Amino acid sequence: MLQYPGVTKYATMTKYLKQGKLWLPPFPDMTQTVSGSGATSAGTELRLTTGITASSTARRTCSIPGGFSIGASNGRINWAKKLIWCFDIMRTTSEAETVVYCQIKTVSTQGILASHGIGLVIANYALTGESHDGTTRQTASLATTLTDSVLVNVRIEWNPAVSVEFFVNTVSKGILATNLPSGTQAGNLVLSIENGVTGGTNAILDTSVHMLWQNH
Repeated sequence: MLQYPGVTKYATMTKYLKQGKLWLPPFPDMTQTVSGSGATSAGTELRLTTGITASSTARRTCSIPGGFSIGASNGRINWAKKLIWCFDIMRTTSEAETVVYCQIKTVSTQGILASHGIGLVIANYALTGESHDGTTRQTASLATTLTDSVLVNVRIEWNPAVSVEFFVNTVSKGILATNLPSGTQAGNLVLSIENGVTGGTNAILDTSVHMLWQNH
């Protein structure tokens, strides 16, 4: 189900399927990439862990499927169409150098946006929104710090050529209105975690099924 601003209950999928396409990426089918002591575990939910080795990473990635983004071929996304992206997320075990990325971007690699895309960055427990127009990356603090082992709901709303807005537990926490992606670009869903040069702590990310809806 998808949640929209101003709607007090979850609207049914059926209503919005009439207006667009829904995609629920299957975690077990996503490509796994790990380094150091990083690990992933995928079922109906996804867990990414750093392990205790310094400079470890773990991620799951997949390309946008054909038929989801109208006007785009397989593996690409049309940024001229409205997009809503919903998921729950939880961080466990504080580690100052750990960073989590939830992104839609042109490549499937680790790290901040370097070309067209949007995403959520979690530096230890602090949330930041990001966007990139192919030249410049823009960020906005979401003034939100997660609590250890407490699940929150995230909704990211893409309004073509206007803004990307970030909601936490239905409350708008930040808007980016410059340096926005455009055109039809390669599209990859990238969910990742990394620790720093110190190590010694097993940082954990848990996330629910991601629901992406895009307008026809």
